[in-house]
Amino acid sequence: MGSPHAGVLSGPRNIIKKVSQTIKYRDNSEDDVRYDPLEDEKSLLEQHESQSLGDERTRKRLLLISSALILVLLAISVVLNVLSWQKLYVLQQSSHSHGVEIFDSPLDTQMGIQYHTQAINGSVKKPTLYRQRPSQEVDDAWLALGTNFGSIAIPIEEGPKFGIQKGQVQRVAEQGGGYMADLFVFHDLHCLNLIRQTSHWNWDYYRAKAGTDEAPGTAFEAYVDEDDLWEHFTHCLDMLRQFIMCNANTAIYGQWWVKDKGPDKDFNSNAQCKDFDALLEWYEENHVDMDTALVRKRPGDVVIDEPT
Repeated sequence: MGSPHAGVLSGPRNIIKKVSQTIKYRDNSEDDVRYDPLEDEKSLLEQHESQSLGDERTRKRLLLISSALILVLLAISVVLNVLSWQKLYVLQQSSHSHGVEIFDSPLDTQMGIQYHTQAINGSVKKPTLYRQRPSQEVDDAWLALGTNFGSIAIPIEEGPKFGIQKGQVQRVAEQGGGYMADLFVFHDLHCLNLIRQTSHWNWDYYRAKAGTDEAPGTAFEAYVDEDDLWEHFTHCLDMLRQFIMCNANTAIYGQWWVKDKGPDKDFNSNAQCKDFDALLEWYEENHVDMDTALVRKRPGDVVIDEPT
């Protein structure tokens, strides 16, 4: 029977023996390389240079990737901005209070909205021609703005996109057809001119024209009586109120110190305005000659009980 410690003692001996054999094997191995300080330093330098080149390539790669990401983010930003403006435009074209669609104008599609910087004369002491006492010169100036302009004709196929409803009045086909329509801007100016003419200061001058050859183009062109004129006057007053509120001017103006008076408001300003001259040119090319225009009620046309 062997010693009880034989197995325990034989383990370390075997391990020592195996380690010794391994060392001997490696000492005789052709693959074994002794340490050479010069060669190893050279090797380390080559490794360092290789690593430096690798780092430079990595930096260039990262720079290219980051540049590409910046360009992608910039492109996304541009797209999102365009979409935001489109969404804002759509929101501006719809009524949130009643869900009523707001339609384009033929000027928007045919002429395009043109803007320019306009100096606004807000002086109290330096009146323009439009503020002068009534005269033929003043009346001609107002008429030139379109206060008595007639209608335009909208092609039948384009009517729906401009808010014209089926069954509304059309010009006779012999004259080119089309829906009869009008531009609000000229109605607004007509209303403002009517308020000017019927003011306390101008009433007598224009009232005297009623029933004469000088009445056309004035508030008394189709004068019936004062009740009828009052109805027309209040219609105009309230239309202008609504449009002023709808297109609320949120620009601001300051005040100046005035000698012997104190602070005084400065209503003069510069504004971005639609090109009114271009609008007048468009109208001249597209209006209907109201002296010769003919309309005819057709089957299917809508007849309402009383004026709107």
